[in-house]
Amino acid sequence: MDCGESIFKGFKMLHGPKYEYKCYTSQLGSRTAAWTYNTGWQAAGGNIFLDRQHAWCPDRTLMSKIEAKAKHHWGWKFTYDFTCSRYDFKDFQCSHHYTAYSD
Repeated sequence: MDCGESIFKGFKMLHGPKYEYKCYTSQLGSRTAAWTYNTGWQAAGGNIFLDRQHAWCPDRTLMSKIEAKAKHHWGWKFTYDFTCSRYDFKDFQCSHHYTAYSD
């Protein structure tokens, strides 16, 4: 997933596998705060449940980092750890994108 020069807002895996993700166009100032989140450990089930993972930043924050993690504890589990940052920005616009099924 690549937003080019825009800012990555969030994503989720759809069936396929296919991803939906958001990009923002902005005039960024400096980062004023950052918070870390995770999607919580979910059953991986041979990757068929990855569409249950939703990584979205709260309004007026932007995703600055994302990391996928897996562990085997009573079956395979999967989570995303991600960081949402607040920036001193003037304005932004949102656009939705979808990957191809083979990405």
